[in-house]
Amino acid sequence: MIKHTKSYYAATQNTAIEYPVLKGSQQADVCIVGAGFSGVSAALHLVERGYSVAIIEAQRVGWGASGRNGGQWAGFYSPDMAVVEKLVGQEQAQQLWAMNEESKAIIKERVNSYKIDCDYKATGLFMAAYNKTHLQFMQDKIAEAQRYNYPHLQAVSQQQVADYADCSQYVGGLFDADAGHVHPLNLVCGQAKAASDLGAAIYQGSEVIAIEYGKQPVVKTAQGQVQAKYVIVCGNGYLAQGKAAPAISRKILPVTSYILATEPLPEEVHRKLLPKDCSAFDYRYLLDYYRLSADKRLLFGGGTRYSGKDPSDIVAWRLPKLLKTFPQLKPFKIDYAWGGTMGFTYNRMPAIGRVQDNVFYAQGYSGHGVALTHLGGRLVAEAVAGTAERFDVFNRIKHMPFPGGKLLRVPMLFMGANYYSIRDALRN
Repeated sequence: MIKHTKSYYAATQNTAIEYPVLKGSQQADVCIVGAGFSGVSAALHLVERGYSVAIIEAQRVGWGASGRNGGQWAGFYSPDMAVVEKLVGQEQAQQLWAMNEESKAIIKERVNSYKIDCDYKATGLFMAAYNKTHLQFMQDKIAEAQRYNYPHLQAVSQQQVADYADCSQYVGGLFDADAGHVHPLNLVCGQAKAASDLGAAIYQGSEVIAIEYGKQPVVKTAQGQVQAKYVIVCGNGYLAQGKAAPAISRKILPVTSYILATEPLPEEVHRKLLPKDCSAFDYRYLLDYYRLSADKRLLFGGGTRYSGKDPSDIVAWRLPKLLKTFPQLKPFKIDYAWGGTMGFTYNRMPAIGRVQDNVFYAQGYSGHGVALTHLGGRLVAEAVAGTAERFDVFNRIKHMPFPGGKLLRVPMLFMGANYYSIRDALRN
């Protein structure tokens, strides 16, 4: 069985459960492909409703982005609501906003209901500005929040920045009081255990090689198969690298991000570094994001790559960025460095929809997946149960394939990312 990547999360994982490899022919009401947040969330909602559920995972529960990410949970979609309104209209934009807010509540509900030990904190999110353009973006974000009756955003002046992050480069920011952070691997594994305890069958080390569609879809692996009434595909960024579901995978782009974890910091350092113990990110196109872990390490992420190839030395590549933001951390060593693949859509909205009447998918959270995956799981479970009104709000959003196909889309996006990176540098 493949192990988790050598991350801080894997090193501090609660007791891992060894689920079996899928062998032979099995049956279930619902077969779910992928044991990340979306798949496990859907499974838990479905077993609570009395469905028999089988989850098939190529590696381990939480092996992909769900167990490697920055751990920040917050509201908002990747595009601004003005963009969302153009996509779906004002009425459905209001519904999408309400569901986004619900996504945060689902995490809290799961943590409390199933007593999941995952360092859950509701200490807020600081969004940092490097220049006047970023400050204007933030004023627009405050106006947007007011239009949607969201009272939790507040502007942060340059003089107030030190109350949130000890970085002299920031010229201001925003603080979202209704946000926080979590140990993502323990969160996803805790929910998987809850689903398993309620009767879900979970199979690890079982890569899906084909899905046969029809009245009774069959999901096949090298050593077994599951025949089900419904199939839910939740492979996200890793699905785009395989051949199991081409109709879905061509509309998603795998994007890799990287995280460094320092050694535990002394109290006098971490209290000044992030006084509110909130999570944080900056407003650049190729942004950095960070937070403190439960044992007071700084987890510092960023370094987006579209090529699918990891740098030869993650620490050497990312450490200069960390020290530029927080030069005071130069004396402290880096204990962990890792990367993980997210799924992005062309319009940056989550792709939650149908392949056919009994085959659903949830993917493409575009960097906002910790909370939105939990909503995606709930919506596909509702659709399976025959209540698809909320699911269909997402299903009606049109998702285009990335231009250039698999051969050219990476260099095209690389050029675009470089353009925005240079623009950010010129604005600083």
